[in-house]
Amino acid sequence: MISAALFIGLINRPVYDDPYNMFDVQSYAHGGLSVATVLSQRNPPGPTSFLWMAAGVRLVAGEELRHARIAALLSWVLLLVGILIGARYSSFPQIWYGALLAALVSPHAVMATATVLTGIAVTCRQYYLALFPAAALVAVFQLRGRGPKEKLFRALGIMLFLAVASVPVILLMMVWRDISSPGMATGVSYNNWRAGVGLNVFRPIVASFYSCFYLLPLTFPVLWRMRPAASWPALLFASLGAIVAACLRSSLLQPGPLHALVRAASRLPAGDFILIGLIAGLTIYNAIAMGLLLWEKRDIVMSCPPLLFALLTAVFFVVEQLGVGGNLPLYDRYLLQIAPFLGVIAFTLIPQLTSARLLALTVMAAVSQFMLWHYAFGS
Repeated sequence: MISAALFIGLINRPVYDDPYNMFDVQSYAHGGLSVATVLSQRNPPGPTSFLWMAAGVRLVAGEELRHARIAALLSWVLLLVGILIGARYSSFPQIWYGALLAALVSPHAVMATATVLTGIAVTCRQYYLALFPAAALVAVFQLRGRGPKEKLFRALGIMLFLAVASVPVILLMMVWRDISSPGMATGVSYNNWRAGVGLNVFRPIVASFYSCFYLLPLTFPVLWRMRPAASWPALLFASLGAIVAACLRSSLLQPGPLHALVRAASRLPAGDFILIGLIAGLTIYNAIAMGLLLWEKRDIVMSCPPLLFALLTAVFFVVEQLGVGGNLPLYDRYLLQIAPFLGVIAFTLIPQLTSARLLALTVMAAVSQFMLWHYAFGS
């Protein structure tokens, strides 16, 4: 956050997608919240994040970009303080800290903190609809072993909670008449980029790959814990998956640091094929190891509601991609929104902070700093 504050103070010009996101921030800052401003929104996320940044613009006159960025930074500060205080009163404080650490070391964390590019817009994307079925299932699991009367009252409470939580989403969809803004649904907002409801069979595969890829450094020690009897079949499956991923790399890779790394390797003969194959193989092998670990510790999974909720959220995040139509890529910065849940999974099952794990987390944080600060010296 110190790095983000320095960037905001020193760099007062738009970077990357700032101009596109500032359009909606300025629209809400000058027009307020109304059906007209919601309908005119260019970007697909819900309006809450833009309203928050617009409030920062309206409170302090002048330098709208900087004040929108300060509002985004403030939201992260409030999140940090809230978790640090709330964790003290939780039955699982270490899980909260693991979630926070995973979010802060994400390659997109500093960029999200310092710019309007993702800013807090990442917290208002439609992919968070995965929270509804995840919360419902966790609540249903907790009904086991209760008396009939208690089950009834708890079930009514669950339905009431989900109904109230769904109201803002339903109202927004009634205004937009879609799951995203009219401009994004029709392709008017951005050069014929479209996003809306539709069938997309390959997108869940992409989401699964990137989820497992970002889980890899968070769970790095698990690679060495697989039993020999399982390691060889896992290695064979990972090798086959690596070949398939390398062949499908043009469709599998989405805009982001991984895509940039593989593209840089393409300057060498078959460099991109080899690199994405190695990365995919390691990712798949680690995912298999995590699956086996989850099965071994299934009693912990079922007895720890935060872990179960995190797992279900990650699963539903992948599943819901099936209904994301249009041609908008699954930018890998979208994975920032499930980073805390990946952190819960990683640090609940593997709480130890080994030197190898610390190194992996440090590399992630360094990538995050580079992604932000290279804009200070270029366009």
